[in-house]
Amino acid sequence: MLFTCPTNLDIWSNYFSLVFMSTRALDMSKVYQNVMSLNLSSFHLLDSPSKASVFEAITCVITAIWRAKWRSHYDNVGIDNQSVVD
Repeated sequence: MLFTCPTNLDIWSNYFSLVFMSTRALDMSKVYQNVMSLNLSSFHLLDSPSKASVFEAITCVITAIWRAKWRSHYDNVGIDNQSVVD
């Protein structure tokens, strides 16, 4: 669900366009395989003064998606893709 839900696909797409260098079209099956195996060497962050690692960037989006899902479930708050990415 984290990688296959259509709502999450929009979130992943938006996040990747903001944080990572685009080398090719986003392939969620490849992202899933890389994240699950912790093989993050194919992801490259855009230049930023924050000095975050790729692992931290991926962890942030995963945490944000799950937080939004749980808020939707428990607090009956709709998922706003833009607020998840922010």
